[in-house]
Amino acid sequence: MALRFLYSFFALFSATVIYAQNIPNHSLGIRLSGGTDLWTEVSYQKSTTQSNRIQADIGIQNKNAFDTFKLNGTYHWIFNLPNNFAWYVGPGAGITFVDHSVLDIDTDVFLFFNGDLGIEYYFDFPIQLAANFKPEIYFKEYDHDNIIFNIGLSVRYVF
Repeated sequence: MALRFLYSFFALFSATVIYAQNIPNHSLGIRLSGGTDLWTEVSYQKSTTQSNRIQADIGIQNKNAFDTFKLNGTYHWIFNLPNNFAWYVGPGAGITFVDHSVLDIDTDVFLFFNGDLGIEYYFDFPIQLAANFKPEIYFKEYDHDNIIFNIGLSVRYVF
């Protein structure tokens, strides 16, 4: 059983290495995501090696009862696939500020950790399209669920 797993892992790893392609040095765009609510984020990616990068997202959410600002940083391991596709996985962390405009309370600040799993496509022109799943674990005092399952779609200019 362990040998079969080892062979499967080696085959997957070999397939990603065979189709090795360089990831872009920079990319900048927008990410639309939904978990509990819809978010709009500005997203920037910077390669650190041929198969790794860091990503920074700045998100804003406006509601009737509150305004939210979120800053998130993620580290990605990238595995290339054939036909300009790649998949990636990595850990991240961030901070969220919530301003309660209706309630008479101060601004809340929350820290969170997240994972990121996604797939992306590089067009022949400088555009990248990506879809990802980003579960977030918040550290807050509310009675609400502290785990949010965030799904997003990104379009970025590659340079």
